[in-house]
Amino acid sequence: MIITSKQTFEYTKGYANTPHVRSLIEQETAICTKANRKPDSSITNLYLCHATRFLPREGIIHPRMKFNGNTTPGLIPTIERVFSIFRPTVHFSVNSIASAHSAYAQASKPRFIIIDKLTNALDSISGGYLEDMFCIGPYRISNEATILIPESSKMDSELQDKIKKLNGRVEIVYYNGSEQLAFENWIQGKNAHPIKAVQSDPNIPNFVCLLGNDRYISSQSLMQEIKKTFCTHDTSPTAQIEEQICTGEIYSIPPFLESVKTHSLEVIVRSIIEYVDVASKVYELSAKQRRFIRSYEEAILLAVKIISKAKNNVQLLQDLDFHNELIMHYDKKFDLTRKIDSQSATQVLSELTGLTFSAYYRMDCDTIVDAAHQTSLSEIESETLLAKLIRDIGLEFTIEQQENSFYIILKGVNLPEVQEKIKK
Repeated sequence: MIITSKQTFEYTKGYANTPHVRSLIEQETAICTKANRKPDSSITNLYLCHATRFLPREGIIHPRMKFNGNTTPGLIPTIERVFSIFRPTVHFSVNSIASAHSAYAQASKPRFIIIDKLTNALDSISGGYLEDMFCIGPYRISNEATILIPESSKMDSELQDKIKKLNGRVEIVYYNGSEQLAFENWIQGKNAHPIKAVQSDPNIPNFVCLLGNDRYISSQSLMQEIKKTFCTHDTSPTAQIEEQICTGEIYSIPPFLESVKTHSLEVIVRSIIEYVDVASKVYELSAKQRRFIRSYEEAILLAVKIISKAKNNVQLLQDLDFHNELIMHYDKKFDLTRKIDSQSATQVLSELTGLTFSAYYRMDCDTIVDAAHQTSLSEIESETLLAKLIRDIGLEFTIEQQENSFYIILKGVNLPEVQEKIKK
């Protein structure tokens, strides 16, 4: 469903009042009341569930998508890798294992089921409903989270090394057989109940769901309770970027480059900027999420410009490979284990700020360097320091938390454009 930025703003803000949504809520609620079920508004026994094939390194789930696209065979791996960043949201279902909700998502059996208390995620959740709740930006799982892992994974030594790094931080539970049964056994062991669909049509969202033997839960009431936006993802501003860039409008019309050439780069860029601006207005975003969405905007604009300007597939591959790490790691943290020799940029930053900055490679990356200053301050005090640095110096500092410490960061200090800003 492709709609303009103005339409998605109006639709998302007034979602519950649109006639077909209101009608569906009334129908589903009537089914529950007819069965003598009572509404349940408690959030204490509600859990977020995220099914994935990727174990969250450092306890962080990064927003990425995987989809099937139509393009020149030699370009498929590169294009799919770059276009995975066009989804800036991490998705969950409440007290259930979600099925794929994207028309271009690859169907694959998830290996890991990540479960966290809804009450631990209230600062992260942006919007959604029971079957598809989402947050903008990476999600850091809490120390009360659980990861359900297939018993067969014990034979994978590389995976076991990654799991060991999470031990002590989260609960690891191995299971045999059905993922669904493993999840239901786990949640019932917490004296909670899995939610069940009121109606079975997979094309219709269940805004009202059955809970236990005698209750039901309403998405609208839940989102009001936690003060988040009640909506579906397909009409959200970030979904519009996915739809217009990654599906029929540009991406999936072969041959790939010809479809890009039929669009004005100026129009595409303006459209992306407008949708990102709407996303910052329709959701209650934290300061961290606002900084993330601007980094997301920069990354996808860079990708679109590279793709649009390529004269042929060979040049496209070369340009994408050259900028690959900058595009793919825009939301990754600096790697605390890979400190490098001090660079001139970090020395200048230290002199400018009176704070000690050190240089580190970015996580999973061998070319991008971030400058980091470790503070002994609380999160609120660190945010205050961050705001002062941005105001007084005019550089785009950000803040990251690692191993219970907060760091003031200037990303990409070895990039020419960042170094130029530091010189100025």
